[in-house]
Amino acid sequence: MQYQGRDKSGYTELVTTAECVSHLYLPADADTTLMTAYILTARRWVEQYCGLPLIKKNVTVHYDTFPQNKESILLPLITESADIIEITYIDSDNVEQTIDGGDVILANIPNPNYIIPLEDWPLESRNVNICYTATAYYDAAALKPAIMLM
Repeated sequence: MQYQGRDKSGYTELVTTAECVSHLYLPADADTTLMTAYILTARRWVEQYCGLPLIKKNVTVHYDTFPQNKESILLPLITESADIIEITYIDSDNVEQTIDGGDVILANIPNPNYIIPLEDWPLESRNVNICYTATAYYDAAALKPAIMLM
């Protein structure tokens, strides 16, 4: 399984530059030009390390094939709510097919999240891509110190 998460637009970082200036004991007039980039990088590192989305993001998961019958497919980021955007795969005729989000059951238990089909998964498939929106299910502010330490 490979996955890629992309931050949704219009989000607000958990840590502000003012909080970092205070945390680092910098003078109020310190140059904070690169601070925003450092905050972004630190938040993404903490997300990857913990396997948690700290902000709302779109996630694309890639599998080589579907599992057999009605076996579940794990979603890599632990999330309180996940909206299935799209499930696509290549069938035996080399044609891209789409599975409707309503044709799968999403288990939003905290760890791990998974989906199962209402019917069996397609037998002959490859290049399976699952796109979903993941949101945090915990108090993200509890991880602010980790971001600032990074």
